[in-house]
Amino acid sequence: MRFAALDGMSFFPSRHRCCQACSERKIKVQGEELIEYYHRGVVCHLVGFDMALPLDVELIGPGEGEISAAKRLLERVLGRYGRFIDGVIGDALYFEAPFFNFCIDHGKHVVAVIKEIKGLYFRMRKVSLPR
Repeated sequence: MRFAALDGMSFFPSRHRCCQACSERKIKVQGEELIEYYHRGVVCHLVGFDMALPLDVELIGPGEGEISAAKRLLERVLGRYGRFIDGVIGDALYFEAPFFNFCIDHGKHVVAVIKEIKGLYFRMRKVSLPR
């Protein structure tokens, strides 16, 4: 099976320049609190080969969630490469019914990877299409 992995990332951090599409966060540098501006996005990689192949990226707008951007990204990626992708992999953020249903409605398997949470371990959860 061939999977497309989704993950949110930060891009282009700066402590001096910003634009209307920037997000901001407070960071500490040598004890001093500074504001850092950055862009956020969701990256889609084709995984399961010797090297992960980046397929596309969708920027996350200010005040927008990662899942909304991921759905836009997947619409585009599946439109271009859909026949080559059997399923979608995401981290714990993607472990929600609306996202799973979105993938299943597009005929794709879904895997959500959940790591250790407060001493509890969860295994990978895979949802397959009904037969």
